[in-house]
Amino acid sequence: AIAPLPGAAAPVDSTPLAIQARSARAAGDTHRALGLYRALSEKGGAAGENAEYEIARLLRDGLNQPREAVSAWLLYRAQHPRGLLRIETDISVIETLVAMGDKTAAVAEGTDFMRRYPDSERRAEVARLAGDLLSERGSCQDAVAAYDVALGSSQGRREVSDGSSFHRAVCLLRADRDVGLAALRSYLAAFPFGGYSGQAQRLIDG
Repeated sequence: AIAPLPGAAAPVDSTPLAIQARSARAAGDTHRALGLYRALSEKGGAAGENAEYEIARLLRDGLNQPREAVSAWLLYRAQHPRGLLRIETDISVIETLVAMGDKTAAVAEGTDFMRRYPDSERRAEVARLAGDLLSERGSCQDAVAAYDVALGSSQGRREVSDGSSFHRAVCLLRADRDVGLAALRSYLAAFPFGGYSGQAQRLIDG
């Protein structure tokens, strides 16, 4: 199964208009919140950038318009290529593309993210997701490369290392049984009680 990315979180804007917009959204008045955020976006600056990001989130989560949300985030990126919320926007685009089933575009975005942000704390999660998507469509060589990035960037984050290590071994198993079995045994040695330890042992026994 493809592990989802944790949702991106934008900084909280404490201006009065933003507070009104959040209150409207919390009350379920999505259209009013959208209008308030659009008014705020016209003011520019950090508050305007935050509002542009939130507009896209409202389109996706409040109005169930993921395609329009992605378009809004892409517009934000075009207007603010080095924007304050660029990483959050990229993460949101990736997770929304996955939810829409546009996995080819999600892989392209994920690959670009890994290249663009070599030091990001989110790089390991994105690499793991790209590996899952590539593995699902049978591109095992590329998937293994993505999992290697995830393992190299995980910085001790067990949930990322666990899944990446197991699925990497499964990809290797498809190409070369001996290499794959060795990788599965290495996975079990590193994660004897890991989330995939049972599956790994069954693959070895089988």
